[in-house]
Amino acid sequence: MLRSQRMRGLRILSLLVLISGPVAMARQNSEPVEITKVFEKLNLSPEQKTQMKTLREEMQQNVEKNKVGVAEAQRKLDSVMDGESSDEVIRIAHTELVKQRNELETQQLEHMLKVRALLTAEQRKTFSSLRPRGKNGNEGRGLAPNRK
Repeated sequence: MLRSQRMRGLRILSLLVLISGPVAMARQNSEPVEITKVFEKLNLSPEQKTQMKTLREEMQQNVEKNKVGVAEAQRKLDSVMDGESSDEVIRIAHTELVKQRNELETQQLEHMLKVRALLTAEQRKTFSSLRPRGKNGNEGRGLAPNRK
């Protein structure tokens, strides 16, 4: 159960990275290429595009902060694992890393909910069809259509 929840979180994360994360830019000061394509497929209104851009910028700033926390927690765990630390110290460092990762995933989920709230019912259906899919229908990367 926990593993399937984690996989679901990772699927959401991969979609968010494509929607919100820094992606190859078509030209300087423009929308990332993949985001522009998603906007076109969703047929967003100008107001929705503006709101999405604002949400994405907020998300990028927050994700960067959280990535730093995750990286620091990972370094700490690596450090105590390499040293002569007690099992308890290692467990504490691991718990902190898990906490940092969960905070990042929760933040990304909250962002996704804000994005969904901006979309119409029809846009949500289209957005859902763009979700990452894999062999099992529940894994993958990128914005690819469902292929069953």
